[in-house]
Amino acid sequence: MRPCSLVLAFILAVAATGRTPIAGRAQTRQADPLTLYIGPQIRDGFVDVDRGVLDSIKDLKDELQGNKRFRVVQEREKARLVLEVLSRGATSTSGGGAVGMPIGTSTFVIPIGTIGIATLLHVGTYEKPIVFQNCGSWGHCAKLVARDLDAWIDANAATLDRK
Repeated sequence: MRPCSLVLAFILAVAATGRTPIAGRAQTRQADPLTLYIGPQIRDGFVDVDRGVLDSIKDLKDELQGNKRFRVVQEREKARLVLEVLSRGATSTSGGGAVGMPIGTSTFVIPIGTIGIATLLHVGTYEKPIVFQNCGSWGHCAKLVARDLDAWIDANAATLDRK
C-alpha cells in the first residue's frame, strides 16, 4: 500500500468513528469493568457469616454497584476480584472515647465503642486486607473500602492488564 493510501485510510477511519483506531482500542480496554464478587469468607466449606457481615456485604454492593470500574457479579467463579467481608462490628474503645454520666452524687464513665469493618481482597492467589475502624457509620465504612479498592486498582492497573 502506498503512503498516501495509508494516510487516506487513517483519515477515513477517524472520520467514520470520531476517534483514531489506536485510541479506540485503548479506550475500549480501559472501559471494560472488572468483575467483582462481594461475599463472606468460606473456610473448610463453612460460610463465616453473621447479620453484621450480611449487612456489610449489602452496603458494599450498594456502594460499588454504581462504580464504572466494576461489574458486581453474583457468583465467585465469574469474578476477577473477590472481596470477602470478614467481620463487622463494634471495636474496642480505643479512639472512641468515654462519656461521664452523673447519677446522684457519683459520676459513671461509660466507654463509647467504635465501629469497623474487615475485608480481604483476592486476585488469584494474591490477598490484600482492607480494614477500617472508627468509621462513624456503616455506610461510611463501605465508602472507605470502596475508596481504597479504587486506589488499589489505580496502583495495580498495569499488573491487572497483564494477567
